[in-house]
Amino acid sequence: MAITNIDRETLELLKPAVLAKLNETLGAEFGLHFSFNGGNYTTTSAIMKLQIAVKDGSGVAINRERESFTKHGVLYGLKPEWLDTTFRDFSGKEYKIVGLNTKRRSNPVIIQPTQGGKQRIAPASYVREAKERQNG
Repeated sequence: MAITNIDRETLELLKPAVLAKLNETLGAEFGLHFSFNGGNYTTTSAIMKLQIAVKDGSGVAINRERESFTKHGVLYGLKPEWLDTTFRDFSGKEYKIVGLNTKRRSNPVIIQPTQGGKQRIAPASYVREAKERQNG
């Protein structure tokens, strides 16, 4: 199948295939994790920002957002041990805390729905209240 036009749907089809190849070859060989972090496209070309991260002893990629959460989360009232834990929002949907973007002032916490879906952002106060409510 030859691709003749690049659009959002084409990129959504290509991204997982490219990442799978990168992670199973170079990732496995060098102990790295590859992911895409933004980019742009025209109808004939695309530029994707490739993020490369080392893995910790348990095989989890240590990206900038994870590192920021453990180093700077306390400045937002977040506990370092909350990284990779889950909480339920007010509607009952469950999220996993995956990182912190210190460049975002109002919504710095990066969360991932546990039932699949795209990462989202949330205010630190919202996550803090949900975790405190959960822990009683």
